[in-house]
Amino acid sequence: MINLHTTHAWRRLAPGLLAGVAASTMSLLAPSAAFAQDDDEEVGSGPQRDEPVILVTGTRLNNDGLTAPTPVTVVGTKELLAARPQSIDQGLAQLPALTGSTTTKNITGSTKRGPGSFLNLRNLGGTGDGLVPRTLVLLDGRRVVPTNNTGNIDVNLLPEGLIQNVNIVTGGASAAYGSDAVAGVVDFRLDTRFEGLKIDAGGGINEIGDGGYYKFSSAMGTSLLDGRLHLVGAFDYLRAYEAFADNRDWARAHCAEIPVPGVTAVNKTAANPLKQVHCGVTCSNSSYGGAIFSGPLTTATQGITFDGNGQPIPFVYGDLKGPIYQVGGTGAWVSDNVNFKPPLRKWSAFGRAEYEISDNIQIFGQVLFAKSWSHYPQNSAFFYNPRPFTIFSGNPFIPASIQERMDDLGLDSFQLGSVLKDSGLIKVESRYKSIDVVAGLKGSFGGSWNWEVYYEHGKTEFRSQMDNFDVAKIYRAADAVVGPNGQIVCRASLTHPQTAQGCVPINLFGPGTPSREALNYVRGYLIYDNDNIQDSAAATISGEPFELWAGPVSFAAGVEWRKNSAQAYTDDVSANTIDYTGIRGFPTAMQAQAGGWLTFNPKAEGGEVSVKEAFAELQVPLLRDVAFFRELDFNGAVRVTDYTTSGTVTTWKVGLMWRPVSDLLIRATQSRDIRAPSLTELYASPSQGPNTVTDPFRNQESINILSLTTGNADLKAERAKTFTIGATYDSSWLPGFGLSVDYYDIKISDAMGTLGAQDTINRCFAGATTLCEYLTRDSTGALATVLLPTLNLSEARTRGIDFEVSYRRPLPSLDGRMSLRLIGTRLFEQSTSTPTLTGVNYQDRVGDIGLGYPKWRVNAIGTFDFGAVGFDLTGRYVGPGKINTTYTSSDIDNNEVESNFVVDLGARYTLRSIPGEPQLYFIVSNVFDKDPPLVPGTLIFHPQTNPALYDTQGRAYSAGVRMRF
Repeated sequence: MINLHTTHAWRRLAPGLLAGVAASTMSLLAPSAAFAQDDDEEVGSGPQRDEPVILVTGTRLNNDGLTAPTPVTVVGTKELLAARPQSIDQGLAQLPALTGSTTTKNITGSTKRGPGSFLNLRNLGGTGDGLVPRTLVLLDGRRVVPTNNTGNIDVNLLPEGLIQNVNIVTGGASAAYGSDAVAGVVDFRLDTRFEGLKIDAGGGINEIGDGGYYKFSSAMGTSLLDGRLHLVGAFDYLRAYEAFADNRDWARAHCAEIPVPGVTAVNKTAANPLKQVHCGVTCSNSSYGGAIFSGPLTTATQGITFDGNGQPIPFVYGDLKGPIYQVGGTGAWVSDNVNFKPPLRKWSAFGRAEYEISDNIQIFGQVLFAKSWSHYPQNSAFFYNPRPFTIFSGNPFIPASIQERMDDLGLDSFQLGSVLKDSGLIKVESRYKSIDVVAGLKGSFGGSWNWEVYYEHGKTEFRSQMDNFDVAKIYRAADAVVGPNGQIVCRASLTHPQTAQGCVPINLFGPGTPSREALNYVRGYLIYDNDNIQDSAAATISGEPFELWAGPVSFAAGVEWRKNSAQAYTDDVSANTIDYTGIRGFPTAMQAQAGGWLTFNPKAEGGEVSVKEAFAELQVPLLRDVAFFRELDFNGAVRVTDYTTSGTVTTWKVGLMWRPVSDLLIRATQSRDIRAPSLTELYASPSQGPNTVTDPFRNQESINILSLTTGNADLKAERAKTFTIGATYDSSWLPGFGLSVDYYDIKISDAMGTLGAQDTINRCFAGATTLCEYLTRDSTGALATVLLPTLNLSEARTRGIDFEVSYRRPLPSLDGRMSLRLIGTRLFEQSTSTPTLTGVNYQDRVGDIGLGYPKWRVNAIGTFDFGAVGFDLTGRYVGPGKINTTYTSSDIDNNEVESNFVVDLGARYTLRSIPGEPQLYFIVSNVFDKDPPLVPGTLIFHPQTNPALYDTQGRAYSAGVRMRF
């Protein structure tokens, strides 16, 4: 969940940071720049607002943004301060249009990107390591060096203390801003003329005792040399602590979708569906002490597991027992280690100098340097179907009673399913280091003309290591025998001494029984390093070349160039396939594994791309002050983009703004936008992860497989068409009242993305035969691996309505003011399709993290100020949905997910008589400690809810102070 209160709290702490935060969110949710400005003027008769006027233009033209046809929404500082974010990104991610964003509070830990904050307008970018950069992130209108090979920007690394506002265009903007702006633009604007010093300090903690944080943010600025030289700087520090699923009762419910034994696609009915939703689920094929879950040593009601002394005890089967899951029983559950909030430590330093060479020319330079670090557990090591341990007769670790039964039965071996929870979790440590330098000249001439040229160079280094398990070593170590000297040794040490050099036999019977020496042998560090370098340059000009009957024509044009290169490095175990020499019993189907570690196994990759662009934008006033045409303006833009990888593409935008009367603005745009494949989408080598799927080819058989994600050098650039139409109403008869409604429809052709493993299987089954080649089966016909390359998926589409109702009024008799807002999104469609299938609509599908989106998302925000005292009240509503919109009543017995409503409350007090006027605040997020709805899934590692939509932290408290001198 994303706490609006958090945002509000911290923004109160730092005036400038807050202003920046405010603006960030403001840009997202306001009806229009005109509405925001008029609103400020109306409130001006009461106490003055502490945030700057936010002008969100959605254009490169040199105007005030009041006539831009592109729909934009704005939320002010007061609204943002009513929440308690650790940083600006968390305030942004609470807004309906940015709900799909990834922040450090709603991810469960990623491997290729590390914890970070990656913005995702309209939820068009997906999630996790495969997040697609369809939202263009800018800093003062300029590109920032990508944080990783996917092209995404971790906004955590931006100079929070100096951010004044954030301009957000919620529609296609490639023609005006450049490629990648398929979903829109988020432009962080710095207060480069800041004077003085401001400080923001605070912290907080969840009531449950985890998820705490503290932060410090500062900004300073001064003018020298008679005001011709201006210097600004900022320093930000954040330390945030982890929050675990295991600390929350609801997250330990162990709910999942369970296939019903005996029910097939042929005989399923609503009364007897394929699946049932149950809690108290465990794995039927493994335990924390190792489980013999099938075969001659087991009975119809129980298998065998082992206690801490390595002695056999019953492994009790539960209800609805299948090959992976059961309801009840004594199996393992591997998702308790899910991170709802990985720990994070980051700092950033920013400096900028600007010197006026003359009255009309300025030279400037700036540098941003940032670091972040995180270290978090991912999961327990798991060894069960389809790759359990094969334990052979004569293994000296087998308890005597079990060996006797094997001898009596003439049994050569048995399979052991283990989750090594007590032998150390798989952990990831990741670090970012980023530097971005900009130098340029800007100036003006002729009264209305402005120009700028700049050069930017940046580099981001991502370093990660994962404390992992070497597959070849642990399977050799599991095959223990008594050596010629009577010592327990690895069998491979006798048969293949060179390959098995240093092998230490491992005891897998009982939790915590593996020796430290054995664990040291089978464990190691997976290394994944990633360097990204960007060089870019641009020259732009804007002004008013001439005037027509209805007013001056605005014009902007420019050329841009950039080059991005990336290189990823990995270790030898990841890079190479497993050497099976000396290994007995390893499943043949799993020998397609892409690398030697238990999980992840990235490969070295790299490449570069250069881009040349030229654009022009024009705004023409057509009518002024005639009947039913108070204003009528035309806006158009065109851009030619030439990629070294995908060729030349032209993008364009046309729009109209019509004001029939002074209170009403009607606007519409149509645009064509593009996004070329990122370096990862083109060149990524296969990396693997575990997955649990059902196989419709085998009567919905539930099975564990390996999924292999990979790039695709044959990708084409995706093309989007965006249509928006809407209206804003700024009341003159009821001062302070405003309303905006905007419809959007974004269609992306040749959309690039990676289908999930289950989606790939289902679509193959439904007739998309081109996807069937990505399925690999073993000799029995059971699924073993699913290859997940980046594909041009034919079409992705999202349609919906953004709306806002706002009312503000001064309260002179109370030395105060009041602001009320209702901001929301109604989604009609979010779908993807392949050339051979009708679209799969993810609208209302809330069971897929980062994929689906509810029909309704609404934020209600109230801000009340009475002199030095202020109060903030925020409610966030997520509408009901489905676990999976493709399920019918005969597929599952309960497909419903309930709605969720969370309330945040904050209070502020300003010490006006003290220098710096420190403002103290206290915020309670999720006041009623509302649990998220349980959303059962089919994955091995499932967080029991959708953390991209719902609050997983519970009631939380934060407090702090902000000052400005």
